[in-house]
Amino acid sequence: MKRQRVKYMKKSILIIVGGIIMIAIIAILILIAPKETIPEDDSFVKIKDKEIIKIGTGGEAPPHSYYNEDDELTGYDIELIKEIMKRLDIGIEFIIIPWTEIFNDMKAGKVDVIIDGITITPERSQEMLFSDSYFLTGQALIVKKENTDIISAEDLDDKKVGTQIGTTSAKEAMKYASNIKFITYEGTLTAIEDLRKNTIDAAITDFGVANKIIKENDDLKIIGDLLSKEHYGIVTQKNNIALIDEINEVLQEIKDDGTLDKLETKWFSQI
Repeated sequence: MKRQRVKYMKKSILIIVGGIIMIAIIAILILIAPKETIPEDDSFVKIKDKEIIKIGTGGEAPPHSYYNEDDELTGYDIELIKEIMKRLDIGIEFIIIPWTEIFNDMKAGKVDVIIDGITITPERSQEMLFSDSYFLTGQALIVKKENTDIISAEDLDDKKVGTQIGTTSAKEAMKYASNIKFITYEGTLTAIEDLRKNTIDAAITDFGVANKIIKENDDLKIIGDLLSKEHYGIVTQKNNIALIDEINEVLQEIKDDGTLDKLETKWFSQI
């Protein structure tokens, strides 16, 4: 009996020692294993070193981004991004991109950021990185002044409604009527041309753009309440956190010192 107990104790000791050795080996392997390094985010440093940033925009959404009578790219968004980059001491190369390609070109790295009255949405935020909001707006419904059939978004069933491809306009309109016949366009201004020709019954675009459009076309009007409340943001690739952090820091300065309010007054008080 005594022999069996000694034998059992020896076996137990061997198991314990073996366990300790195994744990020691695993610990050593963990220590000597190559560490997984997190890539350094140099998205801002790269641009700062180049001293220039490529900005993508559509140039077809007045008063945010458009060409004036002198064929100069201008607008609220354009002046805002110029002010941001001026404070960051970075030059700008503007690249005009059709709205249908603007997100793809940004994701592919053809531009560093895009700004073009782009609504911050949960779906978009899964694929790209937004700055803090720089503008609050909503979708507005435009019809001909002579139109008496459409007095609100609820009257859009069975109507032909023009929207820009890839925008939130159609999604917001569907909250009010479920049987809308959407006609999509690459640019809002093309939709407005068709509206004036009676090719479509109505058009939907953001409130600032809609206001400028009706100011320049006295045969059009905005009807009903805004279809939505939306925030605009500057957009970059999902991993460009350092870049968007720098943009946000300057954007906050612009808000705090009143520069953003002055830009809004300049571009929206007269429309």
